Amino acid sequence: FWLSEFKGVEPDPRLIFILQWLRDTIAWPITITDSTRTPREHIATYKGLELDGKIKTKGNGLGDRDILDCIPWGSRHLPIFGNPSLRAIDLACTGYTGKGLRDLVFECINSNEYKIAMECKGYRVSELYVGVGTGNTFIHLDIDRKQNTEWGYGY
Repeated sequence: FWLSEFKGVEPDPRLIFILQWLRDTIAWPITITDSTRTPREHIATYKGLELDGKIKTKGNGLGDRDILDCIPWGSRHLPIFGNPSLRAIDLACTGYTGKGLRDLVFECINSNEYKIAMECKGYRVSELYVGVGTGNTFIHLDIDRKQNTEWGYGY
């Protein structure tokens, strides 16, 4: 992986391990479709989802909330003070569905290889949980969870 794929922000070692494990397992290029966002990019992302009707807002006539109230400001795509590492990415891989990629992520994080490697880097078991959002052709993957968490996107 190149640092430019992460917009110049060094990914957390847990993300790097999972990405490399996926690359080694799939043996096919993995495309990082989104990583660190500035607040402006984060707003633009959600305005795009609003225009596509993927989130329901007053602006697109599908909901009763303003777009700014629909934006998750705690997103792990946004940098936080005290933790300069990238904590979330979106990725896709030709020939894989979102569900297929999700299944591989959970295979990785449940492997002894992952647990041992992360323990050697000083992480406790309670720091190894991930969040995976599954779309039709992509997944969102993040770290810093209190438990493994899954959700789906309708697209």
